[in-house]
Amino acid sequence: MPNNQNKAVFIDDYLLNIQELDDQNKTLFDLLNKIGSVTSDQYTPLDDSQADNMLDVLIELRDFSLLHFRTEESYMQEKEFPGMAAHK
Repeated sequence: MPNNQNKAVFIDDYLLNIQELDDQNKTLFDLLNKIGSVTSDQYTPLDDSQADNMLDVLIELRDFSLLHFRTEESYMQEKEFPGMAAHK
């Protein structure tokens, strides 16, 4: 059974009202929660299969994060967002 104790929850306060970024932010939360689905007990070492699954999820999270932050920076540049340097 998956561990839901520390589930990351996307709330409306996080909405930017930019559909592409809101969808990507929701996907990031889903990927974070996938980490918890690898094992039901966060205090037990992962077996080989779980470790492989965890690595797959972390690679997916890394790859999607790079895409998301490139997209976000593109929006900020396009709108000449004054807080871009601090945000980065």
